[in-house]
Amino acid sequence: MQDNTRHFRELGTKWVAITSDDMHNVRKLADRCNFSFKLLSDPGGKVARSYGALWNEEGGHNDPGVFVLLADGTLIYQGIVSGPWGRPPVDQVLKVVQGAWKKRTRESETANPPASTAS
Repeated sequence: MQDNTRHFRELGTKWVAITSDDMHNVRKLADRCNFSFKLLSDPGGKVARSYGALWNEEGGHNDPGVFVLLADGTLIYQGIVSGPWGRPPVDQVLKVVQGAWKKRTRESETANPPASTAS
């Protein structure tokens, strides 16, 4: 994730990682890894559950997931992984963000066409 933030920044996106770890552990991890994005704490899994990630009561954590939202809060990508095998490939998520960016650009151009110049 850290290695690919540049590609997403070029599209005007921002990364935020949310973990079920408590704030003390989040600070230690952020200090050690020097992330270029925000790392937030959700120890009870409230945010994770609101996006459909399953909470594991026994382990005290949620299933890993990747969620991409537009600035207005519209969810355009959701990838939840139940099991130990990681997250969706970054290139897959990048394609979704690129598609949403292109669609948004087209919609903006359709809603606000350039003014024509009179000859």
